[in-house]
Amino acid sequence: MTKFDPAAVNCRLTKARLTSAEIFWRGIQPWLVDQGYELRKRYRPDWVPSWLKYDSSPDRYEDGQVLPYDQIIDAVKLSDGSRVVLKRIKRTSRSNEHNMLMFFGTGSLASSSRNHCVPVLATLYPPSERSWIIVVMPLLREYDSPRFDTVGEAVECFRQIFEGLDFMHKQGVAHRDICIENIMVDARDLYPKGYHFVRKNESVDLKGRARYRTRTQKPAKYYIVGYEQAQHCDLDKFTEKLDPVRYRLESPTSHFLLDSEDTPDPFATDVFYIGNLIRYYFLDGHSIPNVTRKRKGSFEFMRPLIMAMTQEDYTKRPTMSQVNRAFEILVQGLSELTLRSRFSRPQDGVLSAVVYGVPHWLRKISFAVRRVPSLPKPRMDKVLKQDKKDALDAIMVNLAPSSVSSFKPVTR
Repeated sequence: MTKFDPAAVNCRLTKARLTSAEIFWRGIQPWLVDQGYELRKRYRPDWVPSWLKYDSSPDRYEDGQVLPYDQIIDAVKLSDGSRVVLKRIKRTSRSNEHNMLMFFGTGSLASSSRNHCVPVLATLYPPSERSWIIVVMPLLREYDSPRFDTVGEAVECFRQIFEGLDFMHKQGVAHRDICIENIMVDARDLYPKGYHFVRKNESVDLKGRARYRTRTQKPAKYYIVGYEQAQHCDLDKFTEKLDPVRYRLESPTSHFLLDSEDTPDPFATDVFYIGNLIRYYFLDGHSIPNVTRKRKGSFEFMRPLIMAMTQEDYTKRPTMSQVNRAFEILVQGLSELTLRSRFSRPQDGVLSAVVYGVPHWLRKISFAVRRVPSLPKPRMDKVLKQDKKDALDAIMVNLAPSSVSSFKPVTR
């Protein structure tokens, strides 16, 4: 006789009820189908939880996966079967998120190869929910998922994010919220058979692990998202003091150093935050700046540039254009052996080396023999090679040891 488990019964019944956000999507599901987008079975008007008749745990069933986000849901585009996300945005919202999405995600800017803002595939206006706009975008996932396999893969990620932030700055827009949650990757080619929107490491039907390829095999494009705090700013003068962005306390970014509230240049603050993100996750592995662990990771070659980007005096920080130039010069000095070496960070332990080491070496030998590029794009332009020393000196001239010694971790 099966023992009665009140907690299990409660779980089965709870997941059989839609959340308020899910009710919104179910309400417009028939209309979305007319527009060419199909939601998962859970959000169809005639849905009956499949696990109830078997008295099983809802976690085993695809339609038992509760939407983890209030504003975003996954869908299938019926015309070609591609997977997309739908994001609802309040029409009356004070946030300029929709304006920024349309500015960068449509028109001539969207076609630029240097643009790493998420493209807008369509904008929908549900007649039954007139206070909402629905923006259709590609399905993205966390930028470091799956884990980087080689140094070269992470280097290409840095390059694209630097390029994308520089592109935004050249349009007169400061992002103002560069953090780990706002960098994403288009992983369609990495996961040829897809993955589940809620349980991202599992297959679409939840019948097994989601199989993926490395970025060396299938180069990926990275995107900067999260434009709620983004703002058009005068490129030459900053007369308006912008409210500083405060990160959520439960976020990993709460361990970051915060730029001074007195910094009037939002572009310099962007430089600070992207530099500090790389310092935290790839160089130091903790919140105390430039105090390295005994075990160093694979990215010490980045430290001079990152120190320049995170100087306390914002006037001494390089612009994103200068960051791009210095970064390309640094990458030029890396050998093929370094670029193909296994990705590692200071916080990685011995177990990580064991788990990832052997498969990495097998791939490394195969890619080297077949001459698979260690970077998706050429490492340097010939014109840049001619004046690399002068360019690098120009970036690093303001870097002094004293400029970084006064940093202190944020206390809350």
